[in-house]
Parts: sequence; structure tokens; C-alpha cells
Amino acid sequence: MFEKLKNVLSGITAKEKPSICDKLIKNKTARTVFDVLGYIAALLLPLVCFAQAELLGTGSRAWFLEFLSTQTKVALFSIGLLYLIYFLLVLIFRKFTVPAFILWVTTAALPIASYMKYSTTGDYLYPWDFQQTGNVDLLLEYSNAKIPFIFIVTVFAVLCGCLFIAFTAPSVRVKYFVRLPVLALTIVICFFSLNSEAKINRLVERNGMSFVDGFLPSNSYVENGFIGAFTMNILSTFTDEPEGYSKEKMEAVAQGLESAPQSENFSSPDVILILSESFWDVTRLGSDFSYDPLTNFRRIADRENVYSGTFYTTGFGGGTVRPEFEVLTGLTTDYMPAGCVPYQYVNENLQSYPAMFRDMGYRTLALHPYLSNFYQRQAKYPYLGFDETYFEQDLYKIGEVEISVRGKNISDDTFVDYITHFMDRSDKPTFLFGISMEAHQPYPQKFTEEEFDLSVTDPRLDGETLNIVRQYAQCVADADKALAKLVEWADSRERETVIVYYGDHAPSLGANYAAYVQTGTVADPAAFTAEERLLLQTTPFMIYSNFKLEESDIIKKGSENHIPSYQLMNAACSLMGTKRTGLMSFLTEYKHALPYFNSRLGLTVTAEQQAFVDAHRYITYDIVFGKKYFEDSFK
Repeated sequence: MFEKLKNVLSGITAKEKPSICDKLIKNKTARTVFDVLGYIAALLLPLVCFAQAELLGTGSRAWFLEFLSTQTKVALFSIGLLYLIYFLLVLIFRKFTVPAFILWVTTAALPIASYMKYSTTGDYLYPWDFQQTGNVDLLLEYSNAKIPFIFIVTVFAVLCGCLFIAFTAPSVRVKYFVRLPVLALTIVICFFSLNSEAKINRLVERNGMSFVDGFLPSNSYVENGFIGAFTMNILSTFTDEPEGYSKEKMEAVAQGLESAPQSENFSSPDVILILSESFWDVTRLGSDFSYDPLTNFRRIADRENVYSGTFYTTGFGGGTVRPEFEVLTGLTTDYMPAGCVPYQYVNENLQSYPAMFRDMGYRTLALHPYLSNFYQRQAKYPYLGFDETYFEQDLYKIGEVEISVRGKNISDDTFVDYITHFMDRSDKPTFLFGISMEAHQPYPQKFTEEEFDLSVTDPRLDGETLNIVRQYAQCVADADKALAKLVEWADSRERETVIVYYGDHAPSLGANYAAYVQTGTVADPAAFTAEERLLLQTTPFMIYSNFKLEESDIIKKGSENHIPSYQLMNAACSLMGTKRTGLMSFLTEYKHALPYFNSRLGLTVTAEQQAFVDAHRYITYDIVFGKKYFEDSFK
């Protein structure tokens, strides 16, 4: 019997080539010791890589120790996940060397990238960030975070462990026809354990996590660590159907809402919608500026026929595409995966404001002096109703506009020249959406000393942070001058023109909210107060016209208005008297019940207000992912 067992084992046992250790160490006892140590190192590697990932993801040993003691379930889940991945790789490669290096690189590169992104933008690394891999060289320019020395030590220490594993070459001495079925069976078990929302929720909750934290990304990464949060984001890549979603549910949401044709006074004015990159009131820091960077914005906002106030955004330091999507569609990104690119879900014509204006006979165009493939804009804008798109490579071909570059980007002054170039050559009513680029980070070396016309003093700021604030303030001042130039052009036109202008998000201003913390604007970045959230998630906005607009019940003249991103164009359209869609009717009722809301603000709402929040989610799901029952209710 033993002879048969021996024959079976010999049939499935793979032959081993001598390792480097075998070749160099001739003493049998010493070689045995090294072999044992090699297997121990191989078995401990996922545990070490877990520690590496979490230390690199936050750069804080204190947080890591607290995480181990307070979030033990999450830590064990993360460790178990790494062991599972490691086990699968070993089944493929048989030897531990290649899986060890794969695990080392992955748990070093991704957390470091997340740390650098957070330090620069206040947001972490998400799975969908890899859609921008074609622009990695440009994305790296936007990180001004310094790599802590402890990172170098940690990565080098784990590398030494991997090299020791390569030296001793431990392996699973089993042939492929045994390993591969085990691999396949393990994958099948994993798939059927995660093939429904209920199973995923049970797994997450059983391990001490919650998808609710995903609505506030910073909470998720702080509470669940890098591995836990990143895994949850992967598991939530596909937006789940809201509970109870059906044709009957959407008809109930649409009940009482009405679409309406344009008003009798609608004059088909040209509409210019401008997303001003990182446009924020930097004077809120309380620093001393040689002049107010928002001089022109405030002057124009004081005019009789101008509507302005506070714009509530879902971005901070980055993530422009989310408030952009909400402004253009009136939908919400709150229930999409945290940090995702909404355009990744748009694969057919979508209800939007550009599409509405196009249906009203307008020429619709989008203009952005940057890469056409960034955030998938060029591919997805046609689905939103843009007939023409112009990006950096297109704009450089237009010889009639003299280009000036400020801080490595096309200046806001030139950006305005491009806008007027297209508008003056349009022979029909035009809807133009433009995204400026000059104020995009990085800020530290954006301008040379000769390029400044503004100075900043603040004894509370260290030298590096003061420089960032000054560089950014110059960007704001340049945008402010460009806005004045655009309004002056509109004032000189005979054609009626509306300009809708807003900042997409506040700037990061140094690693880990440096300027905000040093000025006392923010006390603790790990625990924002409600007031701090409102400051960080708001920017200025303005609706200007060179003719008298209609009265509106959702926005009033003056600078005291409060508008969330998804309401901005609804407000502008109500002033112009455009046609009204069912979604616009819903948004108007929503505005009356809850003036502003998004999940990042941390607001407490009543049951009645929550019903509107939930309805907005149903509408968004139905229009983007679902059967479009809501739209059909108004046909």
C-alpha cells in the first residue's frame, strides 16, 4: 500500500531545479536552514505586504496601530484577501518567487499612488483612475507630495524579503494537472460567493465594513484602510439597481410633474456655460492680498440683473468630471461608485441640457484646452448632445486666435478668445460649454516671479505653503480678469447672451490641506466639522445676461443664492424661459423642499427631504442605467 502511495505522490510531484541557495551553499545543514527560512519568509510575505500597503497608504504609523486595534475584522479581511491572491498566483507559477514580487510591487505602487493623490487633491486612488493610464506622465505633474523616508525604508525591507525568497526558491512541488483544477475550483467558489448584491453586502458587513462609507470616500479609506476601501470600490464598480426600481415606481416618482414648452418671451439667446477650473474665493483663508483676486467677479455680481451665490459641489482638489456631469445633466453622482468617472456609464444618448438646447435648434459645442481623451470627454460628449467638440490639439490649429500660455496651460485670457471666436462666427443660436485650464494644479512652480502681479502675506503659512497660495491666487486673479473680458464682450453684443459661470471645486493648496490647516480654516482634516465641509465643498457661481431675464421661483437677483451642481442649469433655464422637462420640474420641487444637498456635505435631512433625495437617485439610475421609464412618462 505504501509503495502505491509513493508511486502516486511521485506522479504528481514536480521536479525541482537547484536554487541559487543550493548552488552557493554546500553545507547540507546550512542549506536546510536556509530552505526552512525561505518557506517561512514565503508564508509571511502577505502579512508583511499588508503592513506595507497600509503604512504607505496613509504615511502614518500611529493610524496603522490604531487601525489594527480598532478595526481588527477589516485588517483580518485585508490580510486574508492578500493570502488568497498569493495562493492563486502560487498555483499558477508553482514557485513563490514571482507571486512574491507581484504582491510586493502591487502593495507598494498602489498605496504610494493613493498617498500622493490624496496629498495633492484630498482624494484617494480609485480603480477607475486607471482609465487615465494613457496620461500618466501628465498626471504625475499634478502631485507635489514628498515621499516620506519611512516609505523608502518599508519598500526596501519588503524587497529584501522577496530577494531572499528568490534566493531560496521555495515552491509547491505539485504538477500543473493538480494545481490548475484547484485554481479553477477556487475561482468558481469566489465567483459564486460574490455574484449578487446581497452576497457582497453580507461579505462586507461580516468583515466590519459598510458601503455607506463609500459615499464619503475619505471616511472609507480612514475607516477601512487602503486594501479594504480599494476592494470595496472594486466590488461596487457596477451601480446596483435601487430596491424597488420598476416602471410603477418611476411612474409614481413622475406623478404630478409636467413638461412644458418654452415661454412666449423666450428669445433664443446664446448660452455660454463655463466651468472655471478650481475657481474659489481664496480670500476665505484670511491672508493679506495686494488686491482682491475676485475684484471683477464681485463687481459684476453687484449688477442689477445678475444672479450669484454659493455653488455646492461634489469635488475637492480634483474630480472635476463629477460636478461637470451633474451640471450638464441635472442628475446626481452620489450613488455612483466613489470617485468614478460618470462618463464611463454613458454609452447612448442621454437626457441633458446640451441635448435639450440642440432639440430647440441650437448649435451645441464643447471647448476645453486640454487632452481630448481625459475623462473620456471626446468619446462621450456626443451622447450628451454636443455636435462639435474642440480640445487642445484642435484649438492649436485655429490660426485666428493668438495663444498665450500661463503655468504650462493655455491661459484663461486665450480661453475667452476661443469662446468669442466661435460665438462671433455662429449663424444660429449657440450653446457653448467651456472648461478652462489655467488654474489646474500643480501650483508650486506654475508662475515665475516676473509673471506675478499679485502678492500675498500670511505669517501663519510656512514658505512652501505661502508660495502655493500665491501661485493659486494669481490663477484666480487671471480667471477673474478673463471673466471681466468675457462680460465686456457680451455687453458689446447686439445678440442676447447668457453667461453661466461656476468653479468646479476648491483647490487642495498643499499636501494634506496644508493652507487650510495652517490658517485655521480647517482644524482636523480627519474629522471635518459641518461648517468646514460647507467651506471645502462650495465655490462661487454667477448667472449674467446682457438683457432682462424672467422671474424665477428658484433663484433670485443678488448674491445670496444657494445652488447645488445639479440645479445650476435648471435655475438658468428658468430665468431664460426655455422648455421644461419632467426632470426640471422635479428639480424645481426638490429645490423648494431642500435648497442644496449632496452626500459629501454631511447634512441631516427630514423624512420629506429624504424622499426627494431618494427620488433623485431613482431618476438618475433610470436615465443612466435603467429603462428610461421616467423619460417615457413625459412623451
